[in-house]
Amino acid sequence: MKMQYRECVKIQISDYERRFGKYLSLDQVAILTGAQPKIVERLVTLELVKPEPKKKVPVFKVETVACVRRMLRLHYDLGVSWSSMGLVLDLLDRIEKLEAASGE
Repeated sequence: MKMQYRECVKIQISDYERRFGKYLSLDQVAILTGAQPKIVERLVTLELVKPEPKKKVPVFKVETVACVRRMLRLHYDLGVSWSSMGLVLDLLDRIEKLEAASGE
């Protein structure tokens, strides 16, 4: 049986939580995604990735790694611009919910 994308992501997230804890620094997110720190900073500036509020230094939930990887694939493999990334991600999430609701 083919593993669903979300199931695979959940496995990776739990593995990262065991290794790093619940939160990651910007540099850790960059390293785990293979992105330059400036790219992660740009995603924060565009509010595509949000650091945890009420923390002295910017830290991110472990789930951020999967989100950033998805954005990198969309950008580099499919040519989705950073400025339209939010719209594309919203549409993809809606498609996933519709597919789940229809039983596919």
